[in-house]
Amino acid sequence: VIGISNFVWNSMANYRIAKTIKEKYPECLIVFGGQASPNADRIGNFFKKHPYVDIIVHGEGEIVFKNILLEKLNGGNYSIIKGITYNTKKEYISTQTEDRIKDISEMPSPYLNGLFDNLMENKADDFVFEATIETTRGCPYSCTFCEIGSKYFIKLSKMENQKVFKELDWISKNKIEFFYNADSNFGLFPEHLEYTKYAVNLKKKNGYPKTFRTDWAKSKADKVIELAKLFTDADMDKGMTMALQSMNSKTLKAVKRKN
Repeated sequence: VIGISNFVWNSMANYRIAKTIKEKYPECLIVFGGQASPNADRIGNFFKKHPYVDIIVHGEGEIVFKNILLEKLNGGNYSIIKGITYNTKKEYISTQTEDRIKDISEMPSPYLNGLFDNLMENKADDFVFEATIETTRGCPYSCTFCEIGSKYFIKLSKMENQKVFKELDWISKNKIEFFYNADSNFGLFPEHLEYTKYAVNLKKKNGYPKTFRTDWAKSKADKVIELAKLFTDADMDKGMTMALQSMNSKTLKAVKRKN
């Protein structure tokens, strides 16, 4: 089984990789997820164009992918798995939507559960690693052009503070140079100031992480500027993004978006 996170910046490479794997290992179950994979109501001719893909996971993948792995062991009746579209080679079948994960803090951390410890202990000196942390999942906005702007993701789920701090400690201890915050609106909540100060202090203390990147909150300009300045002063980031989509009022109305 191989699971592939499919996004606009890596989809062409993913298709080549998946096709090559399927040609060499025809029995390998290839599972796609991520925002560049089509929603259940937009499958169209996806499986005709990419017949080497067996399953698409829609929405959050942690629980769904676990269920796929378990069912793979039990015989492969994927019709009982929620949150997927699977290819039977004759047709594709979409199942019922899986419920959102209520508490993302309950999801295991590969940093904290020891999964990467051996990798860190045996890495080559010239290897430079990056890490990803997600402190808040979902987005309260409903921008028409954005996949995460769907109703499925509109409710927000937060990571508990201590778990975020522990992951940042792991990143600093293992000298990870760059970490990406995967939130859609960093700066939206007061906790984000705590995370910023914590990361900045770790760099001052240990030299790591050296740099940082995120997608900033769209409607909290004063808070965002405060956080961006802390990162900039620590030479961890070069600024912030502005949520300016268009200067055309008709366009903004059509995509249900304000600047």
